[in-house]
Amino acid sequence: MEPTIHGLQEIQALISSPVQWQVLLQLSERPVTTRDLRQRVTSGCLPWALLRLWQHQLIWRRADEQWALTATGATLRPILQAIQTCTDQKGGTNL
Repeated sequence: MEPTIHGLQEIQALISSPVQWQVLLQLSERPVTTRDLRQRVTSGCLPWALLRLWQHQLIWRRADEQWALTATGATLRPILQAIQTCTDQKGGTNL
């Protein structure tokens, strides 16, 4: 049985900064290298965001040095897709 995240309060407790949301949005479609994340994440402290998401077991670093969502992190995909859809419709950038 795969682990899941339930409820808005649990999500808010795990993901507390816009940079963390930006990282998750980038990883929602495919694994990404740290270098690519540095280019795509617009502000904030990327190492801190990666560490926090890793500590919460939402992301992991693969052997090919790319970051990817864990099984738990993948349960956030519907939320991440909804955020991306809203962002695209407004013509804005991620968070």
